[in-house]
Amino acid sequence: MDDTEGYPNIFQSAPYNRGLRVEIAGSTVAIIVQDLQAPNGLRGMTLTSALEKSRWYVLEVEAMNGAFVRATLDGVSVANYSGDGLNIEMSEFILGAGFDDSRVFKGEIDSSSLVKGNIAFPRLSLAIIYSTIIFAFLLFMVVLWKALSEYYEVRLVVFKLVFISLPLLLVIVYIEYKMSYLNTDYYTRRVALEQEAEKVEVLVVGSSNTFYGVTPEVFSLKGFNLAFPGSGMYFDAKLAEKYSGIMPNLKMVVLTVNYFTFGLDYSTFSQSWRQFALRQNFGISLKTTVGLPFNWQFWLEPRNFSKIALYGKALIGEELLAPVDVVASCLGWFNGGDVAPDLSKNLGLAAAKDHNSTTDSDNYIHNLSDWDTLVSFLRGHNINVVMATLPTDASYYQELDKDKKNKMHDILLDFSARNNIKFVDFTGDGRFSSDDFTWEMPDHLNAKGATKFSKILDEELIVPHFK
Repeated sequence: MDDTEGYPNIFQSAPYNRGLRVEIAGSTVAIIVQDLQAPNGLRGMTLTSALEKSRWYVLEVEAMNGAFVRATLDGVSVANYSGDGLNIEMSEFILGAGFDDSRVFKGEIDSSSLVKGNIAFPRLSLAIIYSTIIFAFLLFMVVLWKALSEYYEVRLVVFKLVFISLPLLLVIVYIEYKMSYLNTDYYTRRVALEQEAEKVEVLVVGSSNTFYGVTPEVFSLKGFNLAFPGSGMYFDAKLAEKYSGIMPNLKMVVLTVNYFTFGLDYSTFSQSWRQFALRQNFGISLKTTVGLPFNWQFWLEPRNFSKIALYGKALIGEELLAPVDVVASCLGWFNGGDVAPDLSKNLGLAAAKDHNSTTDSDNYIHNLSDWDTLVSFLRGHNINVVMATLPTDASYYQELDKDKKNKMHDILLDFSARNNIKFVDFTGDGRFSSDDFTWEMPDHLNAKGATKFSKILDEELIVPHFK
């Protein structure tokens, strides 16, 4: 950038204010987007207020009508807005110019790319389900009405009940419709993954430790983090298997596991509701219904298809952040910030005691069996597999049950040897200190620690496979 006078545009997607544009004003860079819910029909999002001349920047912007706008500047998330009113036209994409000569970009633009497409919304399947239910209900009412043709009083009671319940039904339908637009991390990450699917070469799965601790942005190959808070090994396997089929360039899957998830009985897990979020957003079948000729449990459990049932209780119980968990980067990683834990609060000891009480070594083999099938599947498709446990702070891992911890390590080593998979246990890696972990969870890496670990993961497990 040589000159910032005259409100130059980096790009715009449609004339005037009908689309999305990135505009410069002095040292400030902002996104201006058409938003029908904003007072003047426009919404502005500042990306930086410290723009420097004669310097290169890497800017990535993603947007979806009625859903979200997010942007990264030099790999750092600088904008993440969601709203139903986003209405972005793509009628005239212009790079380095705008409405008139005063908006011409005075500088250099290199390696620009534009990807435009339509993403299938998960609410489409919900619409089919609810349409089927409504049709079945109407058919039932018609049959009942005819069957009661000789009973006028009964007909009248049925009519009154339907008339009274109709407003409630309409309210429920409206709430379901609005909640289908809820930009949860599950929804936005499915969209992000499908946008990147053809380019992804390394897929990482796991639970919240991995969600916080692995940033694919620093990989030598194009990566994506598909780890979710509270995800069990069964769901890791199913996600990797499902999406490896739409990733033509996928070369490797990184399987991560930790002390908590390895010994977890998911059926009694307090956050087992998350399996229904995966069911609704990713189409992952529940383990209890796999192989059944008729998935009767699907219909008996409304969280399989209802947003109200899925998110309502969790939101009321404050088990979720808004919008329903933190939203990840465009490559699936959550930036946990750089604030280190306060060791005086003994958070590591508390977390270790909690995990010791819920970890049952009898579950080790059972949970690992879900990876046996996955490894065979990936090998059959010429996809490499590596395994890792992530670093944890000494205040945490030194308090873990030694017998359970050692048994876990031995079982993972045996599994890696049987399947000829490279496995590295980073749990107590001396390269990490307390400064590398989040302020509230000493078994979760902060942004600095995640960047450090991801570089190590790339150098020691990923890159050696392709030399």
